[in-house]
Amino acid sequence: MERVTRSIKSVPGKTLYLACDQGAVKVDVWDQKEIRLKVEKECAIPLEPEARTLLEDFQVFLRDEGGNVHVRAESRSGRRATALTVSIHLIVPDRYHVAVQSTGGGIGVQKVSGNLAVKTGAGGSSVAR
Repeated sequence: MERVTRSIKSVPGKTLYLACDQGAVKVDVWDQKEIRLKVEKECAIPLEPEARTLLEDFQVFLRDEGGNVHVRAESRSGRRATALTVSIHLIVPDRYHVAVQSTGGGIGVQKVSGNLAVKTGAGGSSVAR
């Protein structure tokens, strides 16, 4: 298993944009002025070189654009690997806007008080306000 953790400063009233091509997404709220991103990648291939290649192929990019935060999580090669399991957990400031799009996994959002847009191509979605 490989874990990636990143944080970026932000303030309430801004927007998080997430585009993901594989994996389950969870969004929570906290009282801090930063966004925390945690990604877990697990590969079901037992051979180390093949597993490492698959894990390294799935990348996460995080950038600030005028106070809004953009996260892109994707396979660099463009292939979807059934042997790779990805989970993405984002924690955003209270009163934050969230736009999440996932083409390959479910989306769960808890207690976001700002505007919310959720779109999934595969998997369910749940929202608790």
